Amino acid sequence: MIKYARRVVLFFCGALFGISVSIAGREVPPSYYGFPLLADVIDSIERFYVTPLTREELIEAAIQGIFHKLDGYSEFLDEEDIAKQEENNQGQYKGFGFEVNGTQKGLEVINVFTGSPAQKAGIDLGDTITHLSKQVITTDNQESILKQIKQAAKENKAIDVNVTDSQGKRWQLNIMPKVIQVAAIESQLLGNNLGYIRINGFQNDTFDSIKTQLTTWKQQQLNGLIIDLRRNPGGLFEQAVKVADLFISKGTIVSTKGRFKQANSNYNATDINLLKDVPMLVLIDKNSASAAEVLAAALQQNQRAILMGERSYGKGSIQGMIPTIFQNSRVKLTIAHYLTPKGDNIHQSGITPDINLPSMSGNQSDKAPIINDTQMHTDDNALKSAISWFKTGT
Repeated sequence: MIKYARRVVLFFCGALFGISVSIAGREVPPSYYGFPLLADVIDSIERFYVTPLTREELIEAAIQGIFHKLDGYSEFLDEEDIAKQEENNQGQYKGFGFEVNGTQKGLEVINVFTGSPAQKAGIDLGDTITHLSKQVITTDNQESILKQIKQAAKENKAIDVNVTDSQGKRWQLNIMPKVIQVAAIESQLLGNNLGYIRINGFQNDTFDSIKTQLTTWKQQQLNGLIIDLRRNPGGLFEQAVKVADLFISKGTIVSTKGRFKQANSNYNATDINLLKDVPMLVLIDKNSASAAEVLAAALQQNQRAILMGERSYGKGSIQGMIPTIFQNSRVKLTIAHYLTPKGDNIHQSGITPDINLPSMSGNQSDKAPIINDTQMHTDDNALKSAISWFKTGT
């Protein structure tokens, strides 16, 4: 059984929530035996273990052990990790340009960024990476393989991968990393005055980008609007809430529930609704996660949009960035779950679309999702179905 169903390579995923916690304000019982015991164990290993280990190595191992006890979204971030996080929030990162899911057969490619080394090398949606540097990828070593890929990007080194496509064709590739800029959105006016916006991720400029585009389209008298959240791994929680508010005039967007006061909030719509009377349809798939699910559920349960596609991924947790006693480190920690407007916790269950479509994992819409009626990619059946829905209502 794969430990985490979704493994994303070099692209920030998850609803991130900014909080500030005062270190001085934390109460630590002075007589608590656990900390002296931990120090004693570390001291014993440092002094007597057959292989020399530094105290720094042992403390790092102890921290890793603590996070191993938690969920897969919580982790300790050092200075380099923090810098990468900030780059991701800006839609920029250094890597190879693909995202994957762990499967029994290897790492299935679920997204390929336009203009990335992966796309230029010929990697496509639905392909499976079966080997890295002649190592067979199994369910047992996928975490290690992903770490090796990330390390290669960090050191600006190429990776050798074996790839198998959906028809069984196999080939080997050598790919160099590069700095990739991921646009927050892609948009186009389709035929019959249908607006199309693909949201790639919820980064710092997602709300502003969408608001600017919607303001431009107010002059077009749109007949409908398609929001494409397929393969959207999430991102900044606040950005998803602000985007939802662009479409909803009143009611609850989302609420959060956690163990401490600041983690419990209700987010309600304000009357800044743009394109108020324009029908909306949202495309989702099994890789629409976290902040993407916040937006999808808000639009669906406030009766603002029809959801079409597959059941979404089901990441209903929120991570906070908590400072440590050192300025160059942070704790990224799951601090709350979010609830949909109807109070549903969709963690590990996902959102059910109003209109179900067959599996869309083989769609090639990452390469050319922006289409019109005369230049439609025949393999993007989901988008064709969305356009057809506006024409027929079914």
